[in-house]
Amino acid sequence: MKTATMLVLMFLAIGAASQTAMQSPTHAQCKFSDGSTIIVTYSPAPEHQQFRLTTDGPLLMANGLKVPSGDYTVYTEEDSRHHWRLMMRKPIKERGYMLFLSFPMSTATYALPSDQSKISFDQTGGSCVMHLQEKPDTILSLEFAKLGLELAILQ
Repeated sequence: MKTATMLVLMFLAIGAASQTAMQSPTHAQCKFSDGSTIIVTYSPAPEHQQFRLTTDGPLLMANGLKVPSGDYTVYTEEDSRHHWRLMMRKPIKERGYMLFLSFPMSTATYALPSDQSKISFDQTGGSCVMHLQEKPDTILSLEFAKLGLELAILQ
């Protein structure tokens, strides 16, 4: 009886540990040549559709919008014409408002290998291209450039 109870408890512990591991946050990171970084933290669980993006330096987006350094809550939205946008929000406590930023994302329809993370970065010179697998066959991409390198990148 003790052995059976021990086995049941052991299987329950293993199941709980594997479930916790499956839902623990995952990170994707890109580092610029000056040492500043973009880090995205997310949960691999499908019910969590928001991410945390942290940058320790100001960024410039491909459409010319500046992004201050800091922590952002990030999510994607698809409109009725199947255009995707990356939505970023950050509380500005000293000013008493919420900063909202919205960026169009490029879309490709192919699947990442099953062993690849939901979010990844490609570093291309002075920029980082974030790839996000939104659906099994839909990859969204957005380029982040380091503020100050925009002339070389965006021309």
